[in-house]
Amino acid sequence: MADAVILWHFHQPSYVDAQTGEVLMPWVRLHTVRGYADMAEMARRHAGVKMNFNLTPVLVQQIEQMAAGTVRDRWGELAAKPAKELDEKERAELLEHFFKINWHTCIDPHPRYRQLLDLRGRRPGSSWNLRRFREADLRDLQVWFNLGWCGFAARKRYPELGELVRKGRDFTEEEKKRVLEIHREMLQGILGEYRALVESGQAELTTTPFYHPILPLLADTDAAKRAMPWARLPDRMQAPEDALAHLQRAQESHTRVFGRKARGLWPSEGSVSPEVIPLMARAGFEYFVTDEAVLFRGLEEQGRKVDHVELFQAWRVEEQGASLKALFRERPLSDYIGFTAARTEPPLSA
Repeated sequence: MADAVILWHFHQPSYVDAQTGEVLMPWVRLHTVRGYADMAEMARRHAGVKMNFNLTPVLVQQIEQMAAGTVRDRWGELAAKPAKELDEKERAELLEHFFKINWHTCIDPHPRYRQLLDLRGRRPGSSWNLRRFREADLRDLQVWFNLGWCGFAARKRYPELGELVRKGRDFTEEEKKRVLEIHREMLQGILGEYRALVESGQAELTTTPFYHPILPLLADTDAAKRAMPWARLPDRMQAPEDALAHLQRAQESHTRVFGRKARGLWPSEGSVSPEVIPLMARAGFEYFVTDEAVLFRGLEEQGRKVDHVELFQAWRVEEQGASLKALFRERPLSDYIGFTAARTEPPLSA
């Protein structure tokens, strides 16, 4: 039986306004209390299964900032504000943003949340009548949005979340406060959960250049001509030292948070070029992962026949005296897992 390596990629771009310290979008917090926590829980449930996760440094940085309270979470503040004190602009923000969750799986199964969505209107561009929403409706919406994002790991760890789901409506300000406290507690613990998986030997964690740059273009913008010789490009810029700094900072962050250097690298958007191979090696990486198209294009340029089975092995890449291993993802399987499997009945998706 062949082994399949699945690398789960966790990334969120920086949503922190550098001037104000305000978190403009809530996705780091919300994906932490759902997907990131659920994946760690699944790993613990199946301790005999080796797991691989890529956590980008910019995501890790935001988790740490939100856990420490050193940045302002705009949507968190909007949820925390007593419903009776919300002004008209804030009420409109609630109606616009607090239904941004999967309607089929997270709203429709819950009668009260579904009722609130129907009260607002489901069609894009619906005219929202704020006067329809009483104080209790707004408070229930504040709770349901943050409750709905809690995954099965959160509900297992905090049984009171299940009690609130069963209650369904007429939540109190104290109950709302507790849901948001749970979000904060999970932010504070999630990185430690993944470090524990590494220390147990069950998981390997990889990383990405620090602020998620397109590494080949940062090293040399003319690298784009290889794939797009017809493209009109800006004046040439070469900053290999900046590209190296992103790799080194990623290693420093990874070592500090997870207790050891990363062996593997998922380059931002899978972008690689011959010029960045020595930089990866200088930063201490032993292998990188990228897309199948990179391998197939490379083989074609060498005049070699492209065979799909070439994917299912590790390759050795050597450039300017540097030597790294390379793994190439099978894109149809990756896209199926990422975009289709969750919408397929479990027996069929498996």
